[in-house]
Amino acid sequence: MLKVAFVVLLIFSCSVFACNKTLKVGTNERNWPPYVVAVKNNLTGVEIDVLNTIFNGSSFCLKFVLLPTSSRAFEELKEGRIDVIFAASKTSARADFAYFSDAYRDEVVRLYKYTESPDLNNISDIFYKDLTLAVNRGSYYGVAFELFKQNYPANVIMMPTAE
Repeated sequence: MLKVAFVVLLIFSCSVFACNKTLKVGTNERNWPPYVVAVKNNLTGVEIDVLNTIFNGSSFCLKFVLLPTSSRAFEELKEGRIDVIFAASKTSARADFAYFSDAYRDEVVRLYKYTESPDLNNISDIFYKDLTLAVNRGSYYGVAFELFKQNYPANVIMMPTAE
């Protein structure tokens, strides 16, 4: 009888820690320290820690899915093939198919350049000096940048990752 009680208790205690649902979390980033770093497809970093903290103790488990671009991640979310994306800027187009949490961190986006490229005082110098800017495909950098992309399409190259 004691063995049966032990087995029942063991089964019950395992079910307490079981996932009721596994949420697929999509990202394209593999090398975006300190936010996301992939080592042998195992993700670590601040963003991963935030998500794990939010869902810790819940009935949800997380499965991280690496995708080729953030555009692809949003398409996968729109089609219901993934459940969550992190570090996403809210736009009206995205709000048509996704719910957004409150902001959980402030971010400052900066440009960086090849050391031998001409000095830049502001983003418009890129276009006025006929330079090329590489940006993460699918990322959103604000209204002003969207106008620059429209007005100077030959100067903007879309890349799959920040790396």
